[in-house]
Amino acid sequence: MRKYRLWLSSRSAITAILLCLAMVWTLSNVPLAAFYLFSAIIFICPFVLLVTASTTGVLPSLLCLLIMTGGTYQLLGGEAALAATAYLAPLLLCMLICLQLKLSWQKTILALLSVFVLSVMFIYLIMQRRTNNDLFTLIAQRVVDAIDGMPERDNLLNTFYQFGLLGLPQEVAAQPLVEAAQGWTYSQQALQEFYKQIANRVDLWLRALLPTLISSYSLFICILGFFAAQFYGYRHAQRLTFRLGAEAQAEEFCPKLGMPFFSNLFMPKAAGQALLILALGYLLARLSGNTTLALAGQMMYNVFAALYVIQGLSYINFMQKKRNTKPGFRAFALFITFVLLQPALVFAGLIDQFMDPRKLRQPDQDANKGDNV
Repeated sequence: MRKYRLWLSSRSAITAILLCLAMVWTLSNVPLAAFYLFSAIIFICPFVLLVTASTTGVLPSLLCLLIMTGGTYQLLGGEAALAATAYLAPLLLCMLICLQLKLSWQKTILALLSVFVLSVMFIYLIMQRRTNNDLFTLIAQRVVDAIDGMPERDNLLNTFYQFGLLGLPQEVAAQPLVEAAQGWTYSQQALQEFYKQIANRVDLWLRALLPTLISSYSLFICILGFFAAQFYGYRHAQRLTFRLGAEAQAEEFCPKLGMPFFSNLFMPKAAGQALLILALGYLLARLSGNTTLALAGQMMYNVFAALYVIQGLSYINFMQKKRNTKPGFRAFALFITFVLLQPALVFAGLIDQFMDPRKLRQPDQDANKGDNV
């Protein structure tokens, strides 16, 4: 059996590395660079690394990881770089190992989910211990300190204030500005009020981020990210085999792992019905006066919604293919729908689950018939 290659082609490796360098450099050289790079590490980089693993191979994906963590080190320091490495590296290594071992797609997704959740929990526990259980407050204060030291601080705060993202008490709003050496600046009372609101909102956002990463975002990364990685990886492998001749096989470059086409992905009826129990978590989160129960209910609902969002995307992709839309437009439409219309995707997923318009649950239906990757 031929092993998964260290790199699939020089062209794909160089392209991936240059794009990664461009992304990190751009995010490191914009206003509020620390916030944008932090957000990219959390939300975008896992997808990028999964796709890179499938389309370029082992060494280029590891170099992309090094670029991401190196940019984090340069902008945010050593501790942030270590946290970014602990967050991204296990997921990437798990993907590479699963491709090397050619595990089934179900086992690969379960492995990715397990590794991602354990990585997030490990980072959280270690950082809580290092900060004496005051992690979120410390990060919020660092955000405030970073804004206070920005040359464009007043313009940024004024933008937030004018758009209603920040507010001032009536007695401070009556005279928020004072004269400075080079014009006007916000008074100390106004600045303290702004900083207090920023710290509170960052603290609340961070406290909501952890359960979201575990309950819903983990599913998006490890299912949607895996399918996207395999889709583009196998397409790239087909192009390589076409150039190399008939003796080469696409499976040698990117093993498919027995996965179905994303447009034919669905949950069995029993699993879909069982998930309705998790939907009750919405009521638990809204009605419970206990913070722990409310958090548990919210996480239950997040899992329910995430799985039906994925099924809704699969259903829409099926309808797009049925209408012979172009692959680029399909990908763009799915991305925009995912970003802007997740409640609609939950509804579409429920329709597909209980009305079965695709007729995929019939025993004699071939899940791969009529589709192409």
